Amino acid sequence: MPASARSARPAPARRRTPPARVVTAAPQPRPRQALATIIGLVIGAIVLIVAAIVINTQAAVLSYSTHADQVALARLQQDNDELRSRIDEASSPARLREVAEKEGMVPAGSTGYLTLATHQISGGEEASEPPRKTEDSKADDTAGTQAPETAQAGQ
Repeated sequence: MPASARSARPAPARRRTPPARVVTAAPQPRPRQALATIIGLVIGAIVLIVAAIVINTQAAVLSYSTHADQVALARLQQDNDELRSRIDEASSPARLREVAEKEGMVPAGSTGYLTLATHQISGGEEASEPPRKTEDSKADDTAGTQAPETAQAGQ
């Protein structure tokens, strides 16, 4: 190869390697840092335990108040059922008839109709006569309605 050809070719580039470094182990935590980490973890655990206790206590309180409300509801439902049965008893046809007779009411007669063209009543009958009170029943009625002063004076 001629000398001129050698000089025309570029010289191969040398690879540069980074300078060598000394690698050391990871820095060891100082004792104070380790103690602070442990104390932080203990405080975190205590906070979690206290939070669980508070939540559990609140659930128990709500459970007791719910039970008390359920007992009160059951009592009110029982009272309501009792009042409904008293209403049903008081509004029964037999009881209404009894109260009406005590008040002097009589059953109505059959229904009559008024004809406007002829001005006449057709059908129907009058109500029955109320039962007449005897002297004994009148005395019983007035004795029950006397004022307390006159009832005591008579004794």
